Amino acid sequence: MLAPPAFDWLTVVVLLTPLPLVVVANLGVKHEWARITTLVLGGCLAGFIGIASALVMVGAIVARSNPQVAQAGEASLLLMGGSALMFAILPTEVRAWLARFLPLDPRSPVHYLALTLMIAVASFQLWSQIASDVLAASSTLPAVTKVDLVAQEVPLLLAGLLGVGTFIRRPPAEAAARIGWVVPRWWHVAAALGAAGAFFVLGNGFDYLGHLLTPGLAHKVDVTNQHLMGGLGDPAGIATVALAAGICEEALFRGALQPRMGILWTSLVFALIHSQYGLSFDTLAVLVLGSGLGLLRRFLNTTSSTITHVTYNVLAGTGVTGPLIGVALAAEAVLIAVGGVGFFTERRNHDGAPKELLSAAPERQ
Repeated sequence: MLAPPAFDWLTVVVLLTPLPLVVVANLGVKHEWARITTLVLGGCLAGFIGIASALVMVGAIVARSNPQVAQAGEASLLLMGGSALMFAILPTEVRAWLARFLPLDPRSPVHYLALTLMIAVASFQLWSQIASDVLAASSTLPAVTKVDLVAQEVPLLLAGLLGVGTFIRRPPAEAAARIGWVVPRWWHVAAALGAAGAFFVLGNGFDYLGHLLTPGLAHKVDVTNQHLMGGLGDPAGIATVALAAGICEEALFRGALQPRMGILWTSLVFALIHSQYGLSFDTLAVLVLGSGLGLLRRFLNTTSSTITHVTYNVLAGTGVTGPLIGVALAAEAVLIAVGGVGFFTERRNHDGAPKELLSAAPERQ
């Protein structure tokens, strides 16, 4: 399941902390003081991470007889590298070079902040995975409740809405178009449901590979996820996971970030925040499935990727067994056929050029 990251209330606080800075960055599109403030605070964050990584490294040298501390110290090079990258993108010229590979505007303080925060998240998640046994730590956390789940997902939705400047530099309707929330066409729904079925098969394939090639790690992942999410196996719990994760995560990652940060980079950060899977085949599955959701956003819209995400989580939560397998395969064939016919018909009507359909044209801010 594309379940939310392992939960604790500190995570909620951490997720809420950057939101005021997101507001300032959006003000920076038109106000110089806010643009400069965004760059200064981004540099301060880079400096804080650099100092923290240095302290961890020093602590590891002092307590080198402690293997766990020593491991954290060695892994702190990842944090130090993240800090260096965050400093490196401060000059507009560097971001202009990155714009050759990412569809970002090097002049935009919003795009600068998004890139900075994504580097910070990626470096911290990699550090935590290498520095400690994240699966063991997650297994000591309390089981996730429905309230916990919603509390952790809502900040992601707020980040997506504020990130595109809702009520700051865009009215709600324009912000929704920028995120990619549109009324889907009939074949969009068919394609999204068909993609969910294909992703479900793919996810189970990765799970099988994990148990085949890394059985010990796969077992630990299963135990951790059962501990964290086991209390959400009832219909209300499955619906909460499906809707909260599907709506909120798609709004931020596919809706707000991907059009400026690209599919691969966005999908990588999306996979890394799912820390409860460790560095396992399940994490690789999240990366691949996130990229698939990104393609749906790219060629259809965020409404479609959300339908796929929600449906995938429902399938993962309920399972498909017994006589339902035949029905599911028949439905999958019909959905893929209908979605494919709709896609290629639409493509032919648009002169055969691959592009986002029914989404607002990409903007530079």
